[in-house]
Amino acid sequence: SSLGFENISSFACYLGQDYLELYSEPDLSAFKKDWQMTQIITVENMRNSDANTIKNGISGKELMYRAGTFIFKNAIWQPPVAIVCGSGNNAGDGYVLALLLTENNIACDILQVSDKFSDDGKYYFDVCVKQGIKALKMAQITSLNKYHTIVDCLFGTGFKGTPKLE
Repeated sequence: SSLGFENISSFACYLGQDYLELYSEPDLSAFKKDWQMTQIITVENMRNSDANTIKNGISGKELMYRAGTFIFKNAIWQPPVAIVCGSGNNAGDGYVLALLLTENNIACDILQVSDKFSDDGKYYFDVCVKQGIKALKMAQITSLNKYHTIVDCLFGTGFKGTPKLE
């Protein structure tokens, strides 16, 4: 799918709590008939595009910076913001986002689900730490209620398997 949603429930989660309150049916299948996803790019095509871009002189760090900048410029931010980061390059996009939010005086925290990093992601994480951006372990978080915006920077094209609640 173009947005990474596998079903209408995931789409509703993406739209946020206001959508769920407005359409508070426990079964959202009624909305599925009018809603269709269009696949814009395949995982394989995205991986090949990234590899080709890097091969032709744009570094992985620059691609990460561009992704984080795109996220920053294309959302309406309601602080405080939680940026939930995994271990791969999507996490790196989130670290760039944290830097841009902080530079623009938008309060944010990084919530880490892993102590692992991609090389480029580690670079931007270290910059965040130097900038004093708070990085918390997700396992120690008991509630996300204090956050007005939550950004998912967990899974990307490198993900394999089934997501687990651990």
